[in-house]
Amino acid sequence: MPNSQQNATFPATAHVLCVQVGGGRSSRQDRRRQARELRAAVRRTPAYQTARRLHAVLDQVGEEGLAVAFFAPAEMAVACATEVAGALLGRGETRFMVGVHGGPVRRAEQVADTTRVEGPGAGVAHDVMACGDIGHVLVSETTAAGVMGTSEWADALSDIGLVEVQPGLPLRLFSLVRGDAGNGSTPTRVKQLASTRRALRPTHHLPTVGGRFVARDTAVADIAGRLETSRFVALTGPAGIGKTRLALEVAERLRARRADGIWVVDLSGACGPSDVAPTIARTLGLLHHDSEPLLDRVALYLRDSDALLVLDGCENVADQAAECVESMLGACPRLHILATSAMPVGARESWSVPGLASPASDADPVLLRDSPAVELFERRAYEADRGLRLTEAALGAVADICAAVGGSPLAIELAAAAAVHTSAEEVRASLREYMARRDHARVDTTSATVVWAIESTSESDQAILRCLSAFGGAFSMPAAKAACGSDEIDPTDVAEGVRSLAQRGLMAESDEAGRYRLSGPVRAHARTLAERAGESDLLRRRHAQYFGTCARQELQAAAGDVDRALEWATEHDAEVGLRLATNASELWHDRGEWARTARWLDALTAKRDGVAVGLLAAALTARSRARLELSDPAGALRDADDALAHASSLDDRGGVALARRAKGQALVSTGSAEEGMRYCEEALASLRRLDRHEEAAVTAAELAAASMLAGDAEKAMAHAVGGLRAGAGEEASSALLLLRGIAAARSRDYAHAREALGEALVVHRRVGAGRHEASNLLWQAELAGREGDHHAAALYHSERLHVLRRVGTRLDVAQALRSAGVSSRRGGRVADARRVAREDERLRAELDQPQEAARARLLLVDIAVADRNATEARHALSHAMAGRLKDSERALCLEALATVAHLSELNGEAAVLLGAAATCRDEGDVGETDALESLYADAAAMARGELRRDMGDDAYDRATADGQAMTLDAAIAYGRERLAV
Repeated sequence: MPNSQQNATFPATAHVLCVQVGGGRSSRQDRRRQARELRAAVRRTPAYQTARRLHAVLDQVGEEGLAVAFFAPAEMAVACATEVAGALLGRGETRFMVGVHGGPVRRAEQVADTTRVEGPGAGVAHDVMACGDIGHVLVSETTAAGVMGTSEWADALSDIGLVEVQPGLPLRLFSLVRGDAGNGSTPTRVKQLASTRRALRPTHHLPTVGGRFVARDTAVADIAGRLETSRFVALTGPAGIGKTRLALEVAERLRARRADGIWVVDLSGACGPSDVAPTIARTLGLLHHDSEPLLDRVALYLRDSDALLVLDGCENVADQAAECVESMLGACPRLHILATSAMPVGARESWSVPGLASPASDADPVLLRDSPAVELFERRAYEADRGLRLTEAALGAVADICAAVGGSPLAIELAAAAAVHTSAEEVRASLREYMARRDHARVDTTSATVVWAIESTSESDQAILRCLSAFGGAFSMPAAKAACGSDEIDPTDVAEGVRSLAQRGLMAESDEAGRYRLSGPVRAHARTLAERAGESDLLRRRHAQYFGTCARQELQAAAGDVDRALEWATEHDAEVGLRLATNASELWHDRGEWARTARWLDALTAKRDGVAVGLLAAALTARSRARLELSDPAGALRDADDALAHASSLDDRGGVALARRAKGQALVSTGSAEEGMRYCEEALASLRRLDRHEEAAVTAAELAAASMLAGDAEKAMAHAVGGLRAGAGEEASSALLLLRGIAAARSRDYAHAREALGEALVVHRRVGAGRHEASNLLWQAELAGREGDHHAAALYHSERLHVLRRVGTRLDVAQALRSAGVSSRRGGRVADARRVAREDERLRAELDQPQEAARARLLLVDIAVADRNATEARHALSHAMAGRLKDSERALCLEALATVAHLSELNGEAAVLLGAAATCRDEGDVGETDALESLYADAAAMARGELRRDMGDDAYDRATADGQAMTLDAAIAYGRERLAV
């Protein structure tokens, strides 16, 4: 059978109706019979017969149902959908689904003189249908837009939300219910897809908080109100006073008002001022790029956002936090920030968090039990022991305890946990005695209670607590066991000790992943005890050694601890540090933190004396990769050669293979592509012989990318498919699947390209490969554009833009804005096009790219022309032509002048300007490879046709001849004078 894609007609827009009847395990023969009966029912509908008289309909039967393409207004397809549903219901058939979508299709000639409908419009229509349950009639936004303005259909359509009908293609779907036809419930698959999309795009980063919030509802309301007016509020007070919990409750209260999300940034474990911006970026999910200041990327991501940032635990980095806050508030006019700190952070409003109130111990028992401090004590005691209930006699003792600790929630919780093991009266006596010994009047009551609580535990629990003080942030149980050292404390005892310490309130579960965290006061005293015991160096060593061997997920969750471990290792043990930095380098590479890799490995390799040769080879290989990304191919090649020499001296075949791959990559980057690919191919063969499948798959991906760069799509496809067949893990598969899709697209095999890219996108998202996802969406947009589906292309570009705001540079975002703007303009999404073009203009100005800023304004001109808004078009054009422009931009301005003149009904002037513009294109001042240039070429071609029709051939030819005789400067001056711009 001939390739139908190659024998297809040029795509035309149609509204495609897909219908499927039946279900279950019917035979192939039954399905064909049902499809024939369905076709007969469709052909009897009035809408179909009307379209057939106009020669504007084409239908085809398949084993999965019927597809009908209406080359006519959307109303015919929608009417046919309801008529078909009504006809099926009339004959007792209820097991059917219907979907309608407008998009480009091709009439592909098949054997036996039959015609088949193909193309993205038909495929998406089927996927729209598949989103429904039995009885649903679903209509996509492209078709709904054609009927929503009519009274006949507007009330029959209900918006069921944005649904990703294909990977990367989110369409707004509508449920059509008219008479008995349709199903008014939300389809099950739509709910599932919406849930998946929400998981991919979390709008909140609020941790799960255990226990009911006690007694500060008035404070929550007050702080929430102040945030609305002030934008930056700081909760201040001593450690343990409840600032963090209060901030989280405020955030929870504001969740519904913050459509763009609430993000809690934990700065309590920051090692120093330089950690503030990276910690904020990591919390937001942004990748780091060494080519630009990280805070600029944070500001770009949040610029138009009404998000709330909660900066928790700023006291150790107060000055830098204050600077970051002021920078973000200045760049992001809708952003609000709530900070917690024991030190001033320059907030516009500060709210001092008081201790919890408690009446005197001889007050009425009802009054005592209802007081905030006693309520917290009783609730925490009950949570520790479900059978515990304070007696009236114990309430007075509890009130005394709360007063003694100044109403500090942390101290109250520690005392409550202790009361579970003794009694409230005994806790009061013990605390009073301890405070008396510590000179209560001169000591911080929270810190004193922490010391008292620690000293009340067993010696083994105290030993475990000292070990865990090495962690600055949250830690897992395996991390806890490693920190305690299996030679000194049995791993089983560590698990029991952690649970015991948690029961006593000395640590808490940090998240749903079963990680734990020490509060600041507890960690501080535990570290003091470790120093007194002479254990600090040993504990820091174990801490660093653990991160040198742990998995990627743990490294990602403990970024602050990784840096703290590297700081210690750089000073005390370079080998431990090299193992850790090399282990973390893959994660840093994927996050774009190549300078971080190079910086740590530079510091550690400078102290290489005595370091194991194999480890040094691995470190140099990692640094070679980082230097390559930092545009230092010569340095990358030196490191690869050194790594190869070290690995060869040990006969380390795996190390040699990886060093060869690094050298091959460096050679490709220096222009020695053939030699570089030979090194990579040798590395691939060695890794496969050694059964190192994942590393072999990564090498296959590198070879596929190099082949693509060399223009050999066939070889790229072979490497990609070979890597996948060899059993690549998901990380490598993400790259290989993407390259397979790109190779198919480069070979013009669009059907396979779409299939491969769709499969790849699912994997990119599952493994968090954001840069792969962005590249994939770019190619899907390109494919959609090539097939004439500019609406879909705009949606793909919009999805890509969302991804690049997290993983790309500001330049990446600017380029994505341009692509999204042009595609939205071509797809008829004028409001979206205008919005992104304005952001493009603003960002280009910030990046100091005046020529590109002018191009963004020229896009705004074209959008205004498409919107028939001459005033806006003239204003944008005047702005675009201000300043010094290169000839290529000035030539585009000339075409812009022509289109605006045409819009303003200055036909003679428009023809003159188009004649001059044609000369510029002939002379190469402007081409058609750039998306904006192509857009203007199409606009100029359309204007020429209309002007020739309206002016007549002779008048039009004379006017264009006049323009062709003009210089570029003269033509621009002529246009500006005639249009007064």
